[in-house]
Amino acid sequence: MYVPPLRERREDIPIFVGKFAKEFVERNRINFGGFRRDAIDALSGLEWPGNVRELENVVHRSVLACAGDEIQIQDLPPDMRESALREAFAEAGRPEPWWSNPSSRLEAATG
Repeated sequence: MYVPPLRERREDIPIFVGKFAKEFVERNRINFGGFRRDAIDALSGLEWPGNVRELENVVHRSVLACAGDEIQIQDLPPDMRESALREAFAEAGRPEPWWSNPSSRLEAATG
């Protein structure tokens, strides 16, 4: 039986995020208000080479790292945040931000 990778069924990502968060929060008795739309959109735009297991781990880490009631894009792991923002820039037809390239980051810091 063929099950397509997560990157081919992005519409399932919000469902998985909700399921993984609910189970994790209940199991660990954590107060949690959910994921904001920007965080869900960011997660839905990623490639997910690790597939569903990687998504589950990111949800768990994000719940633990959340500073407020709801998970926002800044509560996602740094590499995911940067990837999501890079993709948003690309979709908007804007040049890639300076921080997405480590060598340009060094150039910007040293002048």
